[in-house]
Amino acid sequence: MKKFFTKKRLIIGGIALICLLCLIFFLNKPKADKGPHYQVVTVAKTADLTLTGSVIPNQSQVLDLPNGKVQNIAVVNGQKVQRGETLVTAYDETAAQEVASLQADISKQQRSQNNQQRTIANLQRQMRGLSQSDDGYSELQSQLTEAQNQVADAQADLNQDNTKLAAAQAKVNPTLTAPFDGIIAVDDSKQNHPILTLYSAGLQFKGYISEYDYNKVKVDTPVTVTATATNHHQDTKVSFLATFPAREGGKSNGSKYEIHADLSPENFMNGQTVKLAARQNELQIAAKAVRKNHVFVYQHGKVRAVRIDGQAKGNVFVVTDGLKAGQKIIANPDTQLKDGDSIDSND
Repeated sequence: MKKFFTKKRLIIGGIALICLLCLIFFLNKPKADKGPHYQVVTVAKTADLTLTGSVIPNQSQVLDLPNGKVQNIAVVNGQKVQRGETLVTAYDETAAQEVASLQADISKQQRSQNNQQRTIANLQRQMRGLSQSDDGYSELQSQLTEAQNQVADAQADLNQDNTKLAAAQAKVNPTLTAPFDGIIAVDDSKQNHPILTLYSAGLQFKGYISEYDYNKVKVDTPVTVTATATNHHQDTKVSFLATFPAREGGKSNGSKYEIHADLSPENFMNGQTVKLAARQNELQIAAKAVRKNHVFVYQHGKVRAVRIDGQAKGNVFVVTDGLKAGQKIIANPDTQLKDGDSIDSND
């Protein structure tokens, strides 16, 4: 009986050992190779270039006051003015003194001329009853010629002084006029020395573009400018792009270049914070998706090898021809992938 139970235990142990070995074999059995797994991505346009800036006038100028003491400011702060309009009138004491001195000189010259004219008239009367052969005629003629020359010289001096007088009189009450149409700002906080600044009515966006984005825009590139506070926007164009950096940055952000775009005063106001968006039409894909100037376009479970044109820039390939936004491509092609293959993807 004991032998029977011993034999039974041996059989059961053997079966258990066989089951254990089968389990170990199953767990360590190599899994079937499902082949490479490809990633499908959708081609998209490059994101718009966006810049933050402010609204400034197209033109602004701090105006130089005329010489002398300000007598009258003919405009008020915020007033619209036209080119040539009088803004300030002053009084120049130095010019006034020069006018008085010239007027005195001119009066003296005029009296002297009157005397010379009387002398000429007297000599001419004396010569009327004489002939050229008479005694004294030659002397009288000499005196007459000298008197006439003196009158001519005096008249030339008088004309010159009259010209100086006119110029000096214009300086007595000098005026400041607007050099262009716009809006005047008057700061009269400093006694007897107001500061006048003229701003044009036309407005523009002013911002800065980094050296890394510089080639993404040029003059006449279409852009959209939007006011941060009001959300008013305007489609316009780049009107100015500096060729020299406005300020130097560190290694992290590089140089900055000033950029302008014209704006309408109807939608924007001076000093507003605004954003500029420049649409980018180029397509960029990962450089690793390109194999010998081809990409694999994915559609309905199959791939098609398509030749593309463009340029590699580091980890990015800029596509100029051969692809359109919205198409799907294989992001990780390998040497096993062929034109027309059906693939297992993450699509």
